[in-house]
Amino acid sequence: MNPSALLSARGLVKSYRRGPEEVHALAGATFDVYPGEVVALIGPSGSGKTTLLNLVVGWEEADGGTVEWSSENVHPAARLWDELAIVPQRLGLIEELSVAENIRLPGRLGRRPPQEDRAQQLMDDLG
Repeated sequence: MNPSALLSARGLVKSYRRGPEEVHALAGATFDVYPGEVVALIGPSGSGKTTLLNLVVGWEEADGGTVEWSSENVHPAARLWDELAIVPQRLGLIEELSVAENIRLPGRLGRRPPQEDRAQQLMDDLG
C-alpha cells in the first residue's frame, strides 16, 4: 500500500454463479484513493461498479485480493460511518431531508459534530 493512500485495493477478484454460468464481475481491480479525493465509478451496466463498492465497504467478500485502509489491512466491514460513506444507487437519499441534511447524515451516524461549512463546501464543489 502506498503510505499516503487512505484506501488501497489490490487484485480484487469476484465471480458469481448465475445458473450454470459463472460471471466474472471483477478480475484484479487495483486502485488507490488519497485523502481529500472524491471518487466516481463510471461505466456501463454490468461492468462491476456495484460489486467493487460492495467489496470495499465489506458488504461482500472478495474471492481474491486485499482492501487496506489507512495502512491497516483490516476487513472493510470494520470501518465506521465516520471514515466511510457511500450513496447507494437506489434509496440513497432521504426525500424528506434537504441536500445539505443528506450530506451531513453520515457524520451524524458516525457521531461527529455537525460540520455546516463542510456540507456547504461539498455542495459548492459538486454543483
